[in-house]
Amino acid sequence: MHSVALTTRPVLHDSHPSKQASDRRWITGTEWVMTLGIVAIVLMHVTSTRSFFGDALSSYAFSPLDSVLFAISVLSLAVCAVLIPLSLHSAGLKVGIGTKALFGAWGSGLTAAVMFPAAYGEHPDLTSGAIHQYSCALAFTALPASMIGVIREARRSGVLALSRLPLTRLLRIAITCLAFFGLSYLAEKLSQLGIFDAISIILPVAMTQRIVLGADIVVLAGVVLLAARTLDQRGYDDHESGHQQ
Repeated sequence: MHSVALTTRPVLHDSHPSKQASDRRWITGTEWVMTLGIVAIVLMHVTSTRSFFGDALSSYAFSPLDSVLFAISVLSLAVCAVLIPLSLHSAGLKVGIGTKALFGAWGSGLTAAVMFPAAYGEHPDLTSGAIHQYSCALAFTALPASMIGVIREARRSGVLALSRLPLTRLLRIAITCLAFFGLSYLAEKLSQLGIFDAISIILPVAMTQRIVLGADIVVLAGVVLLAARTLDQRGYDDHESGHQQ
């Protein structure tokens, strides 16, 4: 990922070194949890016999090893819904109540998706399947919506500057991927109609689902990096202020 260059030094409250070290723990914890989720996703695909292009991610919940890795990966991202706002707060970026609610919706949606598996051939629980679908829809839409609030706060504070690959651009890419996923999902449901059948062949749901998940993870990594850089900048400003005094 490209490095972050901060074009403006935000004026944030003074911080004792021990306080900054404590704040850093939230960011480090978020990085570890995200890494755990990514590793679980990769292992799930490497060890499974399921098709990368033909099987949706939710289908991994129905075999012993796959189900464990699926739960770890999804729940890790759900935990990030709590850790990322705390990381931002520790860096001095305080998101609003609406954004926090969206983070909560994102984490709740992912958790419910694990608790209520999708409905498949040998697992025809339609109630569980319906809850799973709505939960995934909630999580997939709440995540980019919550990032909009983060970007707004970062811009207001003057710390939003990912040099060559801005966070706003990453978010636009994630939203575009989400739109393609929604189109492919609709096309699969309406595949009996000619044009939708063609779209479902070109954009299989299993593929677009993985693309939007990957885009979301990249956006999340960008937000964590932003928090880390902002905290470093705060420490630098405090250090310079101490020298001047």
